[in-house]
Amino acid sequence: MERENVQERRRLPRCGVCRLPAETLAEVERERLAWGLTYDELAQRLHASGHRTSSSSLRRHLRNHVRNSEFLDGEAAAEKAEDVTTPFDALIGGAVDDRAIADATVRVLVEHLQSLEKTRRATRDRFQAERLTTRSLKEIAALDRALKRWEEVRKPRQELLAKLTQTLDRIPDVIGQEYQAFMSDHLNVIDRAVDEHLRDYSYPDRLVRRLNEAKADLRQNFGPRMITAIRSITQETLDALR
Repeated sequence: MERENVQERRRLPRCGVCRLPAETLAEVERERLAWGLTYDELAQRLHASGHRTSSSSLRRHLRNHVRNSEFLDGEAAAEKAEDVTTPFDALIGGAVDDRAIADATVRVLVEHLQSLEKTRRATRDRFQAERLTTRSLKEIAALDRALKRWEEVRKPRQELLAKLTQTLDRIPDVIGQEYQAFMSDHLNVIDRAVDEHLRDYSYPDRLVRRLNEAKADLRQNFGPRMITAIRSITQETLDALR
């Protein structure tokens, strides 16, 4: 009989945590790995359910018998962490972009909140559900702060886009007015040259010279005058944004 007891003890795992019922052990590992309960919190929950287990034994069990549990204890697992992508990856190595950072932060918080809510709805443990609800409320508060920051970051850009839209809307009208004024001056020069020639036909070369001067003035001054008109509008936009 004593020999059978010794053999039975040998078949049992040496780790006290491994001897817990399968459902209890699975719940412990899930609460630690998925929800980050501390070892003291886990030990207290086990004591309340009639299992006398210390926080140190839980730490040894998770470190030695549960794969990837070292991530929660801050131990290195760089070869696996490097393969994990995050919304912040594109931000590394480049210039600081407040808008991109705010966008990535909001996306991460929304994904985290979605994961919490899915698990909360799936759990049947009332205490776990309450704890998840508390965490969800904290995540919602963090998301609210991130959205306010996101809105603050976007506001200057939205104001700039609105001002640029106004500027673009004004450009056709300003160019049209400047074009009419320029062409009116140009045609007046031609009209005066023709009137002068009609009063005295003795100098046809004078008419040709005046028309060539008007043509040269058109080629030389039309473009710069349009550019000056556009620059005046853009300068007004820049002054308004300062």
